[in-house]
Amino acid sequence: MTTPTAATTRHTTLAARGEPFTWLMGLALCLCVVMITGLVAMIAAQGLTTFWPKPIDLVTLRTGEKFLGIPIQQEPFTPPDDERLRLSALRTPDTQDAFTPDGTPVRRLYRTGNKELGQPYRWVTLADIASLERPT
Repeated sequence: MTTPTAATTRHTTLAARGEPFTWLMGLALCLCVVMITGLVAMIAAQGLTTFWPKPIDLVTLRTGEKFLGIPIQQEPFTPPDDERLRLSALRTPDTQDAFTPDGTPVRRLYRTGNKELGQPYRWVTLADIASLERPT
């Protein structure tokens, strides 16, 4: 038996055998699996919050009107002139949180869900709220 010499032995590079591309394909597959798993987890987390009960407020206005709603957001706003006069008359030390430090009134958006009755959402000025309860 003769031993192969350097001239008769074939040496092929890794690239010629395709080995780096096998590792690259495996890495790309792992990355795709991680991204798909992350996307499904994000959809599940955002979707499950839909079924989680949110606190509901029983809002009683100064006019005596009551309604139930979920508070969505709160923002300062610029009311029309006649509304501004009415709101400035309501400004007392008790209603200090209903106004920003510079005197701009604050309103809150409630989701009432009354699509059949006409108003699924309702803006309420905080100065107009007489009482706020969280029923069980």
